[in-house]
Amino acid sequence: MKLPLSLFVVASGLLSACINHPEDNTSEAAYPEFIKTEADSFAVSGKTWQMKFAIGERDTIAPGTDGYEGGLMWLSTQEDTLEFEYTSTPYRQHHTISVISPQDTTVCIIRFNQHTAEYSDTYIEKSEGNVQFVIPEVYELANIIWTLSPSGQQASNLRKEGAYYQNVMDHFAPYLDHPIFNDLQVPDSVYFQQYYSFRENSVCFQFEGDSLKYNGPYYHVSGNFNQFGGLFKEIQSQVEDFAKTSDFKTFYQNHLPYYEQLIVRQQELMPVKEMWMWLEQESPQKMNAYKVVFSPLIGASHSTQNFAFMGNRDAWFREALMFTSGPESVDENKALPEPQKQGLQSGVVFTEIDHNYVNPVSYQYREEIEKIFDDRAIWTKTGGDTDLYDNPLSVFNEYMTHAVFCLYVQDTYDEEAAKFIINEREKLMIDRRHYTKFSQFNEQLAALYEQKPDDKTIADLYPEILAWAQGVKM
Repeated sequence: MKLPLSLFVVASGLLSACINHPEDNTSEAAYPEFIKTEADSFAVSGKTWQMKFAIGERDTIAPGTDGYEGGLMWLSTQEDTLEFEYTSTPYRQHHTISVISPQDTTVCIIRFNQHTAEYSDTYIEKSEGNVQFVIPEVYELANIIWTLSPSGQQASNLRKEGAYYQNVMDHFAPYLDHPIFNDLQVPDSVYFQQYYSFRENSVCFQFEGDSLKYNGPYYHVSGNFNQFGGLFKEIQSQVEDFAKTSDFKTFYQNHLPYYEQLIVRQQELMPVKEMWMWLEQESPQKMNAYKVVFSPLIGASHSTQNFAFMGNRDAWFREALMFTSGPESVDENKALPEPQKQGLQSGVVFTEIDHNYVNPVSYQYREEIEKIFDDRAIWTKTGGDTDLYDNPLSVFNEYMTHAVFCLYVQDTYDEEAAKFIINEREKLMIDRRHYTKFSQFNEQLAALYEQKPDDKTIADLYPEILAWAQGVKM
């Protein structure tokens, strides 16, 4: 029997049935406030699970599962069954029913949880086993707006050079007095939090005419889960007005050939399918689909976000979105051979992909990792980006993901190209990011990988690399 995703036990009085989500947390649903039974128990079930409860054993119970369009749950007594349909995509939906027997009462809160993505069968069939490379229209709008903003003009993580950037400035400069830019003056202390919240949540929206529609498949990508859609959704009306006022859609359409050219080149420099297959040979984790989302205005600040959805299917569909820079920076080095270019650009996306495989394994060893990497002075120094990784587990994962990339490079490229790519990765990690022991960590993992039996994977090397790390000193 498959259990629901969660069961919360809380203390509560008798409450009426309601739909509870951020935009409407008081609306009455068409369900009774209570149900009576002569029995001493009742059951709550979903499509593939059922749980039974003794009336009065707990004051309040709250069985739940993830919401999805058309999702159902049932509360059953020996006399009656109530059916609850989920209608609040993507928000949480709660129904509170008091179950009353002659001896006692239990308050039952039927919970449909909020969800960050909801995939149609068509989308899943199209995406299964595939990698998509995209420059979405609304995503590019978000990148243009942020680049033009006061915060963007002061930022160092954006690509503010080249012909495309100049085209952006020439087209949109007359609209720099638009009110939206008053909302995008953010303090340095929260710059990245707001940047990701605005940039990445833009993929939750599509244009219908001049309006932005919040129709999925993504509903929340980055930031506080109490603010679905993040900063982008918060100022959605301003974004719509700026796009219309500045004639953004014409700008985007005029540049479609350029975007398509970048997508072709990005596919050449980022053989994601090969990386994906290599990683799944070395890890127990599995993914169903990948999507590389990029903009020619991104210079750094790459990230990955994972989504898992079952709905009315019998298996999970897992997709990773990777937000990366475009290919132009690496192509500017005309003297660099193609394998070296591919290796450098592949590092951008590989070190996002492999978080999907490294992080779950690391979590299994979190107690050891937290002890070994607790002394940040051994493993990092300030001045790079290490302060963004504020706990031992996240610091270790940065070491591990980049070292695993170097193993992939060794397996994939010739000796000359591999040596160059790995050397550049070590310089990035030590000189720019300030992971001070990366060269030693990388060398040790490479030695363990070379010595491992064929039937062992990188995931099996965790005890040995952690044993080595335990002996590292200042």
